[in-house]
Amino acid sequence: MRELQLWEQDGGSDAHADAFADIEELVQRCQYRDCTHGKREHGCAIKSALARGELDAGRYENYLKTGRELARIARKEQIAARKNLTPAQNRLRNKQERRSGKHSSQSWE
Repeated sequence: MRELQLWEQDGGSDAHADAFADIEELVQRCQYRDCTHGKREHGCAIKSALARGELDAGRYENYLKTGRELARIARKEQIAARKNLTPAQNRLRNKQERRSGKHSSQSWE
């Protein structure tokens, strides 16, 4: 059995997407790009697959849990990287991130 390691160097998000390709495919089928896959989301492919029994609820919970863990690791790495920057470099980086709308990590429910 192959061990899943999402926290290895380079590509944690890619490893997550590969490990949960079935769920990632469902996410792409949601009616809205910013779907939260919540109980009140109409047109949610995840919610529909869970209701029909096509997606195991435990597997989906693992998807969410590992996604949150990857986001936490990314935040920690970003904080560590920022500690090596001068205050002026940090201000510039923050300004650039605000302009681009880039957030430090992907949002996981």
